Amino acid sequence: MPHLVPGQPSSAEITWQLSKVIADSSQKIRACEDENQAMRQVLEVAPIGYLQVDEETRLLWCNAQASHLLGIQPPMQEPSQQPRLLLELVRSFELDSLIDMTRQRQSLQQRDWVLYRVFPDPFHPRHEPTYPLRGYGVPLARGQVGIFLENRQEANQLIQQRDRWTSDVAHELKTPLTSIRLVAETLRSRVDISLQGWLDRLLNETIRLGNLVEDLLNLSRLGGEDFQGLNLKPVDLPQIIQTTWQSLEPLARVKHIDLVYEGPSELLINLDQALFHRVLVNLIDNAIKHSPPHADIYVRLGLIS
Repeated sequence: MPHLVPGQPSSAEITWQLSKVIADSSQKIRACEDENQAMRQVLEVAPIGYLQVDEETRLLWCNAQASHLLGIQPPMQEPSQQPRLLLELVRSFELDSLIDMTRQRQSLQQRDWVLYRVFPDPFHPRHEPTYPLRGYGVPLARGQVGIFLENRQEANQLIQQRDRWTSDVAHELKTPLTSIRLVAETLRSRVDISLQGWLDRLLNETIRLGNLVEDLLNLSRLGGEDFQGLNLKPVDLPQIIQTTWQSLEPLARVKHIDLVYEGPSELLINLDQALFHRVLVNLIDNAIKHSPPHADIYVRLGLIS
């Protein structure tokens, strides 16, 4: 019979304590497995795609949405099945770059791109749709990375419809506003002096609405698919400043505000004349709006070496 040292637990007590620790650990493992299974069930029915890769960028798991977007089959869950490299399943440089960036920086990363399906068999080509995707990379433990994939096709279509509607409305408003402004300018010199204030107010509001319409058209042009870049050409800055002031002079006349120009009589600069005109209109319009009556607006033009 083994000799027991006073104060030391017996072998039976040690066995009971080990059994209790093993039971508690098994219970915690089962709880973690249940939580993991529940999380996978949630991700499986999520409206966005999710995939998870290991430290060697081998596909561990993906949900149905990611499988649909990427055109791949979910990996087998059998223990004997070795995970395959993601590059073997999906030929996407942007997706690989997002995974590498997430792993290197160990922080949430985001990237937008258009996924073009590439199938290696030239004798049996498959024509699959392309998707504008937005990916979010999440760093995980042991070098693993989780990727959320969002199909941006519907969002892009809504943006295009919104831009098209904005452009159509702006074009429809431009013609009647121009007509109203011409009528107001013609009537101003033909009506009684007591009524000219009403025409000035009508003319001022028409100019402001016209400026808003021009802003909408410019925004639509800049954000549209047909935008080919800035239309750069030599423009005489003093001339465009004078033209801008002439279009806003009716607003300044109400507050008895004058423009004081300081600079050369001619200065040619390469720029987009239409866009720069809008910039000047906004600047001078704000100056008129926030200046007190009988003030001067100074415009200084020069070259800075």
